Amino acid sequence: SNELAEHQSRMKVAENSIGSLSAQLNSVQMERDKLNEEITMRLDEMIKQKELEIGMAQQIESLTSEVEHGNENVTAIRAELNRANLAASQMQEQLNIKVKTLESCLLESKESIAVKVTEIESLQKELDTFQKSAAGVIMNRDLLWVRQSGSLVAGAKKADIANSDASFLEEIFSVPPTENLSSEITVHGFSHQGLSVDFKCTKDVLDRQTSVIVAKFTNTTDAPLERLHLQVAVPKYVTMEMKPPTSSTVPVMMGSSTVEVTQTIRVTNTMMGTKNLRLKLNVSFASKGMKVEHMATCSGFPPGQF
Repeated sequence: SNELAEHQSRMKVAENSIGSLSAQLNSVQMERDKLNEEITMRLDEMIKQKELEIGMAQQIESLTSEVEHGNENVTAIRAELNRANLAASQMQEQLNIKVKTLESCLLESKESIAVKVTEIESLQKELDTFQKSAAGVIMNRDLLWVRQSGSLVAGAKKADIANSDASFLEEIFSVPPTENLSSEITVHGFSHQGLSVDFKCTKDVLDRQTSVIVAKFTNTTDAPLERLHLQVAVPKYVTMEMKPPTSSTVPVMMGSSTVEVTQTIRVTNTMMGTKNLRLKLNVSFASKGMKVEHMATCSGFPPGQF
């Protein structure tokens, strides 16, 4: 019975040890599970981090490629800009050459015109001298006839005839009077919303086909007209040279102290006498802050003169 009691005691100790070991085993398994979960979470985080790094590397590579492509585009644009600048420089040189050529031609034309004017004046003087000589010859002839006939009455009649012959010669050889080409006429262009435009026209003394037209702008409102812009179109048989206006603001009329705003237009009608000058006008301006536009046609120039 003592052995049995001892054996039971040992059995209880063994059972207690087994229970303790089981508890320890359960605790170890729980710690192992926790460690597995932590490892899994860390692995997932590492995988995500790696994926982010790969994505960022791909973005960096894409951006690098775009930058390289952009650099290529910039290089191409710079090359194109250099070519454009070179072409512009060449065009400017050509334009300068043409301007110098035109200036030279204009100078030569002015010199040629001056020479022709001098020649015309010389011919006019020679013609006057010839007319006087012819009249003197006729008078001498008639006086000789009077002496030969001995008749004062006949001499008087013949003197009248001589005067008549001299007038006839003068009529034949004299140059017809030229028109006063420098006289100025005014042609009304239009009036619209306080802006009135009149054209003062004069002829070029040396070229009957050429006219100088000065547009005079008048403001009949109580406020200045601003941002004035006049466009003029002419038929194909007319060439035109238009200068900028003296001002883009037309002041209110203040009597004689009002500053005139004008714009000079030089036209050449190559078919003058056959077709008359006609101007198509397009004007824009601002009246009290409001933009105004107007179109008109001016054809009131004297026929055969402009």
